[in-house]
Amino acid sequence: MAYELYQTLDIPTQSSTEEIRRSYYRLVRKHSPEKDPEKFKVIREAYETLSDPKAKQNYDSLQQHGGEIIVLLSQAEDRIGEENICIIHLRNNQVEQVTSTAEQIISCLPADEDVRNYVAAKFAVIGSELVQAGAKYINPHILKAALTFMEAAKRFSPGNTEIAKIHKDISEVVSAFNQYDVLKDDYQIIHGFKRLAAFSIINALGAQHSDYERDTNFKSIIEEISNSIDSEVLVSAQRIKSKYPTIYLLNSGFFGQLEKAAMEIASKQQYQPQYQATNNSSDSCFVVTATYGTPYAPEVMKYRYFRDEYLTKNILGRKFISHYYRFGPIAASYIKKHPNVKKVMAFILGNLANYLPNEK
Repeated sequence: MAYELYQTLDIPTQSSTEEIRRSYYRLVRKHSPEKDPEKFKVIREAYETLSDPKAKQNYDSLQQHGGEIIVLLSQAEDRIGEENICIIHLRNNQVEQVTSTAEQIISCLPADEDVRNYVAAKFAVIGSELVQAGAKYINPHILKAALTFMEAAKRFSPGNTEIAKIHKDISEVVSAFNQYDVLKDDYQIIHGFKRLAAFSIINALGAQHSDYERDTNFKSIIEEISNSIDSEVLVSAQRIKSKYPTIYLLNSGFFGQLEKAAMEIASKQQYQPQYQATNNSSDSCFVVTATYGTPYAPEVMKYRYFRDEYLTKNILGRKFISHYYRFGPIAASYIKKHPNVKKVMAFILGNLANYLPNEK
């Protein structure tokens, strides 16, 4: 019954503090603890609530918005109650409606601790169900809706460690998804590392269908990375660590191992440099080969000759080659993907080649 405490004291909801007090003493004389202890207890409880300004404010807010809160929570639960709804609607406008529902509930909550703990528990349940749906369909939009509910649950019940942990896990995954949107178009990161980043996010969600599928995918990724150029592996690992830290932390142990292995190889190459020539190495001139599309182009052969006969013979040339082998693969990868850049590079390198010595 709405505003039941006011009805118990037989007063209107706009009654002043003095009116509440007078009504209480009038009813106590009529229903004394000796004559009618049960009725007296009800009257006393109503008075204790309505005579305390803070308790009265919380009670009034709950009476005013309580029905709305229940309806909104019910709507939120209905929106995620069936898998088909998750598939069809949560990926589109329904996600925004679920998030909007959470915000409406937040705006009309009273300050009463019991009420807020109750709503926190309901929010946590809804958020957990959204997490399961987001993981099943690998949908970041659903996970963002889940994060809205878990943030509210954490705010209403800050001491709940379980809610805090779920909130932290969801925050990390949502952040990782946001970073991956940028990473997937980062030309400085090789394809194998992009696959590893996606694998780490999916693994954090627990979205792999089976251990066999996870192991198979992981082995395929490692094989691709193992067949990549060492300098590209090092650059990719270091870039993910510095530019995409949330993704790195999802699988920091393995990203760190790849970075360490690549650095050890690079360290060894300082004493056994890659610029030692081989007769048929297309890797020797990354940028020029990427520009002309073949290691047998006249320009490529001319640059290779200049490197072997001139640059390797002095300390400055060797330092240049060392830096080139670190950044050349990145530049070559970019050139291959951008035809207009390839045309510009062909013009520049072609003109520059005219000033290089011819092979004797």
